Amino acid sequence: MIFYIWSYYLEAQDFVYDQTHEDVQLRIRPFYIPEKSDEKSGVFFYAYQVAITNLASHQIQLLMRSWTIRNGHGVTENIQGKGVNGQTPMIDPGETFYYSSFCPLATPTGNMRGSYLFKGHRGNHFSVPVPVFFFRKPDTFH
Repeated sequence: MIFYIWSYYLEAQDFVYDQTHEDVQLRIRPFYIPEKSDEKSGVFFYAYQVAITNLASHQIQLLMRSWTIRNGHGVTENIQGKGVNGQTPMIDPGETFYYSSFCPLATPTGNMRGSYLFKGHRGNHFSVPVPVFFFRKPDTFH
């Protein structure tokens, strides 16, 4: 369902955050979902699609994620967990792993940032920072 919604809103909200670190490229595309939002009750529903590309010459595994979520009032929530969406994927050289997730907020704007923890081919662990990306309703753009 998220992939359909993502395709539907892509034209109106085509913002991609792109960053490469430690031979891992991250592309993040956030978007607002009005059908899941209830603005009168203070629920603003956002989703985001992530593409993780392995640019290294060896396989890597995504082990953990860590997020800092901030709403428009500056209220911050920190979340950590194993993998993403219940998965700890192995990503082969040149391959891309895709997933989608969501983030309901109490304000019409907010942002997320964080990091992913990976395991390399020799068992070494390394962290890849996730750039800050913003959640904004389309009607807040000038």
